[in-house]
Amino acid sequence: MTVDILDPIVMAMLNSWVEDKARATFISGLSFLISLVTMIITPLMAIVLKKYNLIITSVLTAVIIALLSTFGYYILVGSKKNKKAI
Repeated sequence: MTVDILDPIVMAMLNSWVEDKARATFISGLSFLISLVTMIITPLMAIVLKKYNLIITSVLTAVIIALLSTFGYYILVGSKKNKKAI
């Protein structure tokens, strides 16, 4: 779910930061990184769900997604401003 929300932001950043020649390699590395993070976070989320309850975990997940989306948006906007200045 998080990947689906952040994917447009990441792809826009990718298109503005990475050269055409290196883009395929970068996307491959990014895909590996996403898989690795998913393999690490999924069991951790299960442990948190067991220890606490579903409502607390859901709220925490929503807050983290909102913060990451906001952070990614500001990075994207900042990179576009810097590109126009150059």
